[in-house]
Order: sequence, then structure tokens, then C-alpha cells
Amino acid sequence: MGSRYTVGRAGLRAVAAAFDGGTDTPLCDRFGERCGIDGRESLIQRAYREEFGLQDVAPLVIEAAADGGPVASDILTSQATALAQQVGWLRRGQHRALDRTAWRHAPQ
Repeated sequence: MGSRYTVGRAGLRAVAAAFDGGTDTPLCDRFGERCGIDGRESLIQRAYREEFGLQDVAPLVIEAAADGGPVASDILTSQATALAQQVGWLRRGQHRALDRTAWRHAPQ
């Protein structure tokens, strides 16, 4: 969650959805210019038949969000929220682990 890979994957999904008739996004233009993905066929060719680094397209999502693209902004917001939630779980888990360790080593 929140990694370059997941941000890139979400960006590619948004582009695929737009090509299928979903919400249009400036990500389509960015993916077309930088990755040669300008329609469904080229998306399938690049993403599924060639070596395609999803993590390498994360900057396109970040740039689109910085330019005010609502789809890209939603991607970053959802990924940041998921990452913050994961950190919260880990922090609570650490406290529980410390509590258990302290209990085991308490003087008898």
C-alpha cells in the first residue's frame, strides 16, 4: 500500500477504465506520451505481453495529481490513507508485543 508499484498499478487501472468508457483522465495522455499506451490494444501489449514496470509509471500519477487531475488525486489519497492505516496497525501491534514481552519478564 502506498508504494510506487501500487500507485502505478492504480494509475494503469484508471487508464484502462477510461479506455473502456469510464471516467476520462489526463493520465491517458501522460501514459500515451511517455509509455506509448494510447488505447486498449497498446495497453494490453505493453502491460501484459512486455516487461512493464508498474512502479515506473507512479511519477505520472503524481504529476497528474499535482496538476489537479481528480482521478490521480484520488489514487494518491486512497494510497496514503491505506498506508497510514497500515502504519497504525503496526504501531498498535508493537505496543501489544511490548506489553506481552514486559509481562513475560516481570519479576515473580
